[in-house]
Amino acid sequence: MKTGNPHDEKYAGKEYYWGKKPSAICDRVIELMHPTRDFRPKLVDLGCGEGRNAVYFAKNGFDVVGLYISETGHSRFVLRHSSFRKCASIQESSSCPEELF
Repeated sequence: MKTGNPHDEKYAGKEYYWGKKPSAICDRVIELMHPTRDFRPKLVDLGCGEGRNAVYFAKNGFDVVGLYISETGHSRFVLRHSSFRKCASIQESSSCPEELF
């Protein structure tokens, strides 16, 4: 029987597993929500992986929380985006840290 989180295997390599470019839908969400200096929509990126979409949204005016089940993916997110503080690794038996919200 295989043990460990299968998602961790995706992030074992040196390259970004999903690439660096945010998903195509991100620009549409930004267009629809239209963040401004006075309006920062809140967004929860469930399954944020290495953070490509979460960081993109944050850079475009959103107040973002990124959550992921893979500790390896989360660690790579934190290493590559050290200024992004609202990210957590959520294990099956744990709850979401309140300080993220």
